[in-house]
Amino acid sequence: MEKSKKNENDKLKDFRRYLEPCPHCGREILYHMTQCPFCKKEVNFKYYKPMDPEKAKTIKVILAIIGFIVVFVLLFYMNRS
Repeated sequence: MEKSKKNENDKLKDFRRYLEPCPHCGREILYHMTQCPFCKKEVNFKYYKPMDPEKAKTIKVILAIIGFIVVFVLLFYMNRS
């Protein structure tokens, strides 16, 4: 019983390092959030900048193309055997 309680406390300590106080309401939120879930105001933390949506879209398209190429190459070599 004590071991499970200790493990929960360790997990909470690990999780707490990702929390920052909201500059508007003061409640703790995850440091990567762009909007406080409690007061609904925009939050900008100095060390986290979200990726440009256009850049994210380009990366997704490139990875999808690479994935399709890999699948087609694998299917081609499996059919040759």
